[in-house]
Amino acid sequence: MVNPLRLSPDRFALWSSALILVGLVEIVAARFRGLSDWLPFVDAGRHVGTQLLLHPAQQIDTWAYPPAAAYLFVPFARLPAPWDFAVYEVVLLACAVAGGLVAAKIFSLVRSTAVVMVLAWGSVSSAALVIGQTSPFGFMLAMLAILGLQRDSVPLTALSIGLLLYKPTYALPLILVLLARGKLRELAIVAAIGSVWYVTSVAAADGDWVWPLAYIKQLQMYQLRDFDENAVKALGIPTLLTRLGAGNAVLAAVVLAGAAAATIVFRRVGAVEAGCAA
Repeated sequence: MVNPLRLSPDRFALWSSALILVGLVEIVAARFRGLSDWLPFVDAGRHVGTQLLLHPAQQIDTWAYPPAAAYLFVPFARLPAPWDFAVYEVVLLACAVAGGLVAAKIFSLVRSTAVVMVLAWGSVSSAALVIGQTSPFGFMLAMLAILGLQRDSVPLTALSIGLLLYKPTYALPLILVLLARGKLRELAIVAAIGSVWYVTSVAAADGDWVWPLAYIKQLQMYQLRDFDENAVKALGIPTLLTRLGAGNAVLAAVVLAGAAAATIVFRRVGAVEAGCAA
């Protein structure tokens, strides 16, 4: 059994269980604080196919995903509160467990160990199950993509990365891996899936074929408000530079330099290492 903290099995289980318990306490507490992050998702499910998705009324929060991603939340939007979020949490939990099982295959972990490590991870217990973010779903798809890279499976790699386009910032680093490693067939399939996302987003945006213009405007509005509220959590180099007042030109240069350095790394390391780095 791989034990990254070099703890005894009993202590490892106790440590992980304690973290999971903290996550469960946070989930209960979230009900008393309000589910502010969940509300835009369920609102998007209610308003998909209308102009309200990308041109919201004053009381509706900004939708920061491609329009077609709102279709994922239609089933939850049809449920009454609080069952909508409860069912959503069950789905997220299933995604987290599935991602852990895939990770166990990739890294030769004992399956129970991998699942416990995922459930004890803050991105699951806090960012997802507490406030409703989609990170377990993205994590599961990312693990499937890395498994596809490990097995040199074109369909598994391309389909997983293509589905990750529901949140482009999740997919772009893995697309860079495909570019760096010359995975042309995978890139072609991802591009085809991306075109499906685009056309489906036209329907989600009430027939607006130039929806990316409104989407970019929405992202600009969202980024300003979100950064004001969450700047204290900023960990990436661009976000830290933003806190220091760096301009867009500096940020663009840093991002491009990082992408160039990453491309070199992605070409030189193994497939699993490249996927994990992404």
